[in-house]
Amino acid sequence: MNNVAEIKKRMTHQSQHSGELSVLTKWLRRQTNLIKDQTTTSQKQVEMSNSQLQWLELIHDRLDTVAMESRVTNMLLAELVALHQLVVSDDTNEARDAIRNDVYQRVRNAE
Repeated sequence: MNNVAEIKKRMTHQSQHSGELSVLTKWLRRQTNLIKDQTTTSQKQVEMSNSQLQWLELIHDRLDTVAMESRVTNMLLAELVALHQLVVSDDTNEARDAIRNDVYQRVRNAE
């Protein structure tokens, strides 16, 4: 009789443990799936960040080119004005202002 009671106790104890193991196993699976999802999301975010960085580098390079071209143009225009002042002795401020306003107007209107 004593052996039967002991066996029943052990079986009850083992079934409690197997129930706990089942709950723990389900919890671990859920946690593993969550970690996988978070890893996938993080990888996508890194890919998007890399893509944005490439676009920013491209834009930066193009802006550098535009800035350099603008400086060159300004220097050439300054040289042209200096040459013009050597050649023309008349006061050309009004004509210059009219031309400048016309150029600004065309640039604003994207001609």
